[in-house]
Amino acid sequence: MDMVSRLWNGKWGRARLDIWVDRDGDQWHVTARIGGPEGDVIPYGAGGEGAEDAVAYMVDRLKATAPGDQEWQDITDTYRRPDR
Repeated sequence: MDMVSRLWNGKWGRARLDIWVDRDGDQWHVTARIGGPEGDVIPYGAGGEGAEDAVAYMVDRLKATAPGDQEWQDITDTYRRPDR
């Protein structure tokens, strides 16, 4: 599975929202975690033609429905291994 992106809304505690986007061939996976390490996990997957657009829409919806003002940060490089 290849990491595509990692996003964080810049909040801590219960207001925190993390979004992971990964790809395995033509299968895309979005995982959102609300509320920090002990929070709820929301999985979403899509595959085939149009999957990339469906995943982008899902990420946009997650970001748009997050509570409060958001300071979205792309933290992909923080999680990317140096040998990749």
